[in-house]
Amino acid sequence: MDSFQDAHYFSLPSQGNVYCYVDLSLTSGLKKSLFAILKRRVFCCEFASGANGTLVPVIKEIPFTYIPAGAEIISMDGFNKSSERDDFLIGISIIKEASDQGQESFLNVYMEQESDEKGNLNLENLAQNCLMIELNFIPYQLYHTYVIHEDGSKEVVWLLPGSDLVIHVYQEDPQNHTYSETNAVLFPEFNHIEAIVLAVDIKFSRDLKKRFSAIGCECGLLKLFMSDPISGDVYRQLSEYYDAPVSQVRLFSFDNSIETSELKFFAGDDGAKRLMDKKDQEASIHLLAVNVARPSAVFIDVRSNGLSKKQLLPESNMHDSAIACHIADIDMDGKPEILIGTYLQMLLVYKFGKSSWELMAKRRFSHAIHDIDYIDLSYNGVKELVVCTASGIHIYQHQPAFVLKKFHERLEPYLKITNPAGEDETTVAK
Repeated sequence: MDSFQDAHYFSLPSQGNVYCYVDLSLTSGLKKSLFAILKRRVFCCEFASGANGTLVPVIKEIPFTYIPAGAEIISMDGFNKSSERDDFLIGISIIKEASDQGQESFLNVYMEQESDEKGNLNLENLAQNCLMIELNFIPYQLYHTYVIHEDGSKEVVWLLPGSDLVIHVYQEDPQNHTYSETNAVLFPEFNHIEAIVLAVDIKFSRDLKKRFSAIGCECGLLKLFMSDPISGDVYRQLSEYYDAPVSQVRLFSFDNSIETSELKFFAGDDGAKRLMDKKDQEASIHLLAVNVARPSAVFIDVRSNGLSKKQLLPESNMHDSAIACHIADIDMDGKPEILIGTYLQMLLVYKFGKSSWELMAKRRFSHAIHDIDYIDLSYNGVKELVVCTASGIHIYQHQPAFVLKKFHERLEPYLKITNPAGEDETTVAK
């Protein structure tokens, strides 16, 4: 955390919750972040050009329609349907008191926006085009993933766990331009959960022939499924039980290769091929389970070990309930760190040492931490750390000296590939 410096802070008029943050990746490479608060309001955070070409963080309210008075936003999610243009869908689940002392719940799907004159995403326009789906349950996390069809095509769907102990699946009807709950059994592993699911995460193998699904439940149940995404056959199902709710789950893997979209620029065709061959090797998949009262745990290489090999994260249960998490390479060494946010305002950062996960850093905030992200909001190639708290949004940027040092460290392997004979590296770099 020493490499970060405060970049900006946005104060929110009221608090949100752990399901009220979503980042949007535009086809141009730009990033936007949406934050929702319980009182029916949604804000967009981005960086815009200021005076003298400087980047200035900007936050503005997006007027999403069909959120009635008295309603509260429970969860939000979004994704881009297209890889060639900005064709976003935003989902917002809401709940409101009904006149008969009961509660009404809805899933609002905002779709079919008109792009501006430059072809960019127009959030204000998107927020006006709403499909309202009535729910007969209290919604929790709204999560998108994809199903793989027999022809190899992928289709994005929404998963929405409910108070009725069911994970509901919502699928698009492109002919009628609508969304509805599907009766098809697209995720057979989620049948008969018989618990309120607080968190869902799904990861596919690189060849798309295996699907790993993890859920964390209010009753303390943690489940991991391994299935065939095309046939739906569940060939392995594992469970772990706690005496406190599992608030978050994350499936992740280590990748030691350096991320770049222009490998050929640095390494040429042969060097790029060698780097990509290394990158395409199947990595082990690990599972992070965050618990509100017990130590959070990392289950090592669940493909081989299932849930039998786990490591507890030190101090993860010493700062009240752990309710938020994120996995990202925030120190730029090519290996991910685990970040956990707690209700007692503490951000904990864990790094894998020689044989175990160790507490690397911690930082206290003024309010409970609801969400964490690591995203390139400024569009300068270096990601910012975003911490969402009950009072507002903190944005941290890496110090320039740290970024410059990491740039030289990352450039060195490519120079060795392009210059195997040991020529003058300054000449090669030019």
